[in-house]
Order: sequence, then structure tokens, then C-alpha cells
Amino acid sequence: MTHAANFLRWLGHPFRVLACAARALINLTQTQIRALFSLGMLGGIIALSLQNIGLIVMVRRVLGDASPGSLFGQMALNQQWWNNAIMAGFGLILGLVVFGADYFRAKVDQREVEFGRGKPEE
Repeated sequence: MTHAANFLRWLGHPFRVLACAARALINLTQTQIRALFSLGMLGGIIALSLQNIGLIVMVRRVLGDASPGSLFGQMALNQQWWNNAIMAGFGLILGLVVFGADYFRAKVDQREVEFGRGKPEE
């Protein structure tokens, strides 16, 4: 092979890896997909928890015992609020996936949301 051919092969390597990963996902069973999804969601929850801890440490280092009313303190508190909201959503989804919920139904006031596979169990 020439140097140009070697360079082009090296350049396309990441895309070949992504293609192989996509083909591997297609061949997974439902149980394997649930396990992979659960691990991914768990990793996301852990990452957001570590980010919250880092924000708390940064605010304490920068502000000490100063009021959280400063701009940096407010930014950190807002980010923590959103992180906690995302973690709660991840936790709900993770619980549904782990316990094998194939059908989801929720009713709030007059609105009803339902989706899933197959017919719902009564």
C-alpha cells in the first residue's frame, strides 16, 4: 500500500469502529439491550452525581461561607437543580427498564399517556 492509502485507511478507522458497534447492537437480545441500557443510565446518574459534588466543592472553595446569592453560587445551584431533575428522570426510566415494563400508562387530571409494546395488562 502507498502512504496515501495507509493515511486514508487510518482516517476512516473511527467510522469503521462505529459501523461495527452499530452492527453489534443489532444482534443483541432484548435482555442484553435492557442490561446495556441500564448500565448506561446508571453511568449517567453517577456522572451527574459527581458533577453535583464538584459544583458544591467549587462553590465552597470560591465563596467559602459567603451567601449563595452571588452569580456563581446561583449558577451552581441552578445546575444542581437541573442535574437532580435529570437524575430523577433517569432513575424512573431505569426502574421501568430493569423491572421489564413493556407498557407504560399514566393519567394526570384528564390527560392520559400510554405507550408500549403489545396490549396493556389490566
